[in-house]
Amino acid sequence: MENECLSQLSYDFGKLFENGENYDTIIQTGNGNNRKEIKVHSLILYARSSYFRTALSKNWVNREGGIIKFKKPNISPKIFNYILKYLYTGKLDFNGYKPIDLILILVAADEMNITGIVKYLLQYLVDNHQNILQNDPVNILQNILHHEVCSQLREYCLDYICERPNLLFNSEKYLSLDKSLLLALLDRKDLFMDEIEVWNYLIKWSIAQTSIIHNIENLTNWTSDDFNLLKEVISEFIPLIRWLSISSTEFIQYVIPFKKILPENLIEEITCYYNNSKPKLSLPNLPARKEPLDSILINQKHLSIISNWIDDKVSEDIDCIMIPYTFKLLFRATRDGFNNEKFHELCDNKGAIFVVISLPNSSNLIGGYNPLDWKPKFDKRHGNNWWKTSKSFLFSFTKNTSKGVISRISRVNSLKSDKAILYNEQFGPGFGGGPDLVLSNNQLYCKSHSTYPDSQSFISAGLTKMENYEVFQIIRKK
Repeated sequence: MENECLSQLSYDFGKLFENGENYDTIIQTGNGNNRKEIKVHSLILYARSSYFRTALSKNWVNREGGIIKFKKPNISPKIFNYILKYLYTGKLDFNGYKPIDLILILVAADEMNITGIVKYLLQYLVDNHQNILQNDPVNILQNILHHEVCSQLREYCLDYICERPNLLFNSEKYLSLDKSLLLALLDRKDLFMDEIEVWNYLIKWSIAQTSIIHNIENLTNWTSDDFNLLKEVISEFIPLIRWLSISSTEFIQYVIPFKKILPENLIEEITCYYNNSKPKLSLPNLPARKEPLDSILINQKHLSIISNWIDDKVSEDIDCIMIPYTFKLLFRATRDGFNNEKFHELCDNKGAIFVVISLPNSSNLIGGYNPLDWKPKFDKRHGNNWWKTSKSFLFSFTKNTSKGVISRISRVNSLKSDKAILYNEQFGPGFGGGPDLVLSNNQLYCKSHSTYPDSQSFISAGLTKMENYEVFQIIRKK
């Protein structure tokens, strides 16, 4: 009954806001062609917002014919209208709003200290940061760059972009990136790009910031003034390039043509390095960036956790930089086909591997680790071939969460480790004597959790259709 009354109250106040009857305040929002006057009621704003209690005080406002006139030109009518509707109704509905609109609402609500909007909208944006970056990453990042209220969201977005830099650098708008944003990205050691790619994108961006109109492919027409303009723009970025991560061939082809914009002695120093001399760089010798991860299901944080599990570490502290393994994609079902024969063709006899699986309409990823070769133990006519190991495990990750990666693991039951790994040429990867987890074409099957008992918390018994799965070869770094 109480909820019905509150719902009716919200509805009635919403209608009052829509028709503006008996208003005593006009808020002028936006500017130029986007300027609009919104009729509101000062008593409601005064009761609902500490910001308006101050802003509408007698000492601050102008009155014309008994009507309060309040100007807020830095906030557009669309954004201000959303905030006012919340103050009248207490309702938040983010559907139908573009990501950039939601960010502008967040910034405006923070400016006006509307904590109800800030709290829930910030959580919504953090939870959905991967989706909001897909269509317009440059605009999104530009708008969250300098606002303190967006600091948490900014870190999530930058982490995501560093793992998938092509999302940003292949954008048509990347040449308009704010300089401070590009500096922040290139300063990060978790930007997963080849260093020569970083250099080439930087050159293109820097030229776009100048008045140079000559073809980048032909530098013979460039004047000294052109090179000086480019040198001025790019100078702050030079110390952020991992020069020793660029091969000699790449250096000659892509860097040497721009030697006029580089610091003195750098060419000589890099050349000494290529000639097996110990480099004494006048610039900071920054650690190499991590190699890009070829996956559409997982990221470096997942790999860090898996690496800790492989090494029997109790701690799951995420260190995406010091991962002791290289992970090579062997198989992706949506690329190679949901085909058992293809899995064995690409993944048998490759040493330690792990499998990661996505299911339709599920927020979880599940998978398993096999420290052995995937190969038959006996003649293939025996059907099921089991391998013994105490090192294998099944696992689960929860995706799209503001709390980071939530992980669960089920290690093999030591009493049943003789059936830890299942090989059958009629199936894809398999685990456990149940079986506890076996893939066949586009389906996942679990009969019991006998070999990996803790997996019952994240793998349901029965037959389930898969959305995708990937298989990675695991190689310990030297």
